Amino acid sequence: LFVETAKTYIIFYIVAGVFALVPILSLIFNKYEPKGKTLEKIQEEVS
Repeated sequence: LFVETAKTYIIFYIVAGVFALVPILSLIFNKYEPKGKTLEKIQEEVS
């Protein structure tokens, strides 16, 4: 298995951090996505 060094722990925490950020980022992006609106309705509102 892995040799227990600081480097393997740093890599582990980076990977864990990325996995933790994915749902947070998806929540942020979902706020800006239109919910149940059709493209035609959005274009009517903009123009």
